[in-house]
Formats: sequence, C-alpha cells, structure tokens
Amino acid sequence: MTAAILAACGCWVGRVRSSQDVKKCSYENIVVEGLMRKAQVAMGLNPDSHSHLPERAAELPLCVWLEGHITREFQYQGWRGEPWMVKSSALAFVWPIWNRSWPNAKWVVVRRDTVGLVRSVMSTWSMTGRSGAEAWMEWAEWHDRELSRLESEVKYAHELWPTKFCSQGDFREVQMLVETVGLKWNAEAVRELFKKT
Repeated sequence: MTAAILAACGCWVGRVRSSQDVKKCSYENIVVEGLMRKAQVAMGLNPDSHSHLPERAAELPLCVWLEGHITREFQYQGWRGEPWMVKSSALAFVWPIWNRSWPNAKWVVVRRDTVGLVRSVMSTWSMTGRSGAEAWMEWAEWHDRELSRLESEVKYAHELWPTKFCSQGDFREVQMLVETVGLKWNAEAVRELFKKT
C-alpha cells in the first residue's frame, strides 16, 4: 500500500503491471524489474531463489551499465523530471549500485515483522524459488540486516511500518513522508485506495 499511496500523491512509477496481470497493481516497473533481474544474474545471483546470499550486498560486483539503462528507460516511458519511485525487493541486493548512481535519492524502507513477511512470501504465486518456512526465514533475516545497512549508509532513508495506516488508519507518518519526498498529500485519492481494499 505504501507504493500505491505515493503514486496516488503524484509519484511517477512508469509502466507497471496492471490489475489485469495480477490481482492488484504491484507498482513494480516492468522493464526496470527485468533490468534488475539481469543485474542480479551478472552479480552471480539467482533472482528466483537467492540460494546464495552474500555476507552483504556491498561485496557483490557493481553493474556499471544499470544506471544508463534505467535512465534511458525512464525517458522512453515518459518521465519528465517529476519525483519517481522504484519498488522492488531486488533493491536489497543492488542498493549499493543505486546509491552510487543516485546519491541524493530518498529511500523509503518498508518494514514488516519477519514472521508475517515469511507467511506472505510463501503464499505469493511468484515466490517459488525456496521451499519451507526455514529457507524463507533465512532470506527474510538477510533482507532485514541488509536494509538496516542501507538505512545507515544512504543519505536519506525513512523506515515505514505500514501496519500503522493499513490496520490502524493512522496516516500521519505516511503523510509526513509524502511531503518530505516532495509530493503533495492527496487525502481524497488515499481514501479511495482504502475503499477499494
């Protein structure tokens, strides 16, 4: 829901999977996701299973070509300089590349409790690369550690726990986030999102 709120408040997302492709819009840019899969393969990772988890993402080789490809793709998709976002779980692996390419980026780190995350991943149709709660728990704990490293090393990171607004209806923190990243809070559009869920 965090990506949906940012998009509803005017953040550019480009070409994303529509609700016809999956039950709900994922807000993941289709071409950028493909580029990040290629980057992970070039870095020696299996993007489906992440069977090899490095000690930390910074140890992985940098894909120097990624920035140019993404910038060109954004322009092709119609980006004209407005605030933009990329939503992807692959960022846990490639964030050092993004941080080098866009050092002034504002990172939104969406957090969930680890057990809830594993439960969600195991019920997601596209997450088939690992089997069993223990294997996915290893993956989730690695992500948690790597996101903490990201938060400590990038210029700006805002940690967000969506349970506050998804289950408690408290939008104050996400409204502050929207305004901090240079967008205008659109209360009506956000309310509409929650009517549809």
